[in-house]
Amino acid sequence: MSMNRTFGYSMLFILAFLLFANPVFGFGVVPAERDVFYAGGKDIHVRMKLMNPAGGEFDILLRAEGDTAQYIRFSDPLVSFAKGEKEKIITYTLKFPPNMANKGEITGKVTAIQIPKKVSAGDAVVSASVAVSQTVRLMVPITGKYARIRISPGVLEIGKEGFFNVEIQNLGDEDLISINPIITIYGPLNNKVAVIPGDELTLRSKETKKFPILWTPALHAGRYRATLSVSDGEFSVSKDVAFSIGEPLLAVESIDVANFRLGGIAKLAIAISSNWNLPIDEAYAKVRIEDASGTVYAEYKTAETFFDPFATQVVDAFWDTTQVLAGAYLLTVDLHYLKKTTEERFNITVEEDSITADTVLTGKVVASEGENSNMIRIILLFIGVQTLFLVGFVIYRTKKRKNAM
Repeated sequence: MSMNRTFGYSMLFILAFLLFANPVFGFGVVPAERDVFYAGGKDIHVRMKLMNPAGGEFDILLRAEGDTAQYIRFSDPLVSFAKGEKEKIITYTLKFPPNMANKGEITGKVTAIQIPKKVSAGDAVVSASVAVSQTVRLMVPITGKYARIRISPGVLEIGKEGFFNVEIQNLGDEDLISINPIITIYGPLNNKVAVIPGDELTLRSKETKKFPILWTPALHAGRYRATLSVSDGEFSVSKDVAFSIGEPLLAVESIDVANFRLGGIAKLAIAISSNWNLPIDEAYAKVRIEDASGTVYAEYKTAETFFDPFATQVVDAFWDTTQVLAGAYLLTVDLHYLKKTTEERFNITVEEDSITADTVLTGKVVASEGENSNMIRIILLFIGVQTLFLVGFVIYRTKKRKNAM
């Protein structure tokens, strides 16, 4: 086997791995979740859409998993996508016995396994597989009163109206009359900080209702716990969810320089405050000082600091001003904490016996290091795919020229 052919097969394998390992190039199922109510021994037919946005050619193997698997039947577990075919709708059947021993919610899933067509190139064969699932929740009515509840927070910010999404499913065989949903908010020390009443409502047996409960937070930024309670006086159920109000933020409050003489070592006492209701550990600052032309005069990393909730800490940075002239400079403070970076910039004025910083912030950028990492991965993947196509094209043209000679 020639070196060119071996190299070409290697590139083909890497390309296939990149394509099938990344969900951007894969497929999906819609909807991602299905709720089904048991109705005696009657069969229930469920439709599921298989999405193939890239229009690739491959087969799908359907498989039932979990506690609902014993009830799920496929007319044909193998589904084929032709090239260019973007979607297919399949139907599977839930076959139930006349009586169910288990009551309440029974959960499982239907998994669709993508099996790409085998790609053969001489002696090399490349294949891969990806799997996505649809969650199947079977609701078997319970004797008496019983409900399943869900709560999920929307975007919540201080002083702005937000909401919690609430879902209540009556899984009992009795109606729930005049039930009162109430959300109680707890702080990090399990202290009650707010109570949000919802509207009274009635749910018939097997009925589901979804609705928002509005709330304008008047609390500090931080992490909290919401408990949704539903009761009609005889029956009650509750559900917890953790959520955040705003985002954690460290900010520079002031910059003070005491006992300074130009030509000596300036000690910059940087007061930093936390808005968060939980501790922030391993926080530090990177300080950079430059002039109007962009010449950097100092770069300094402070020691790591621990912040109590809502605390203000002072960190010290040092600047050797031996080669510094009196005048205006730009001070940049990059605060690193919780995989985030906050950049703050100040105009500072250096005189013979003082350094003062403007209280007006000249710029602020908050970035998530995790988001930056994901973007870098996407860019590298794109570059890698483009490079592989280019290499393959070059190999193809080279081989074609040799054959023509």
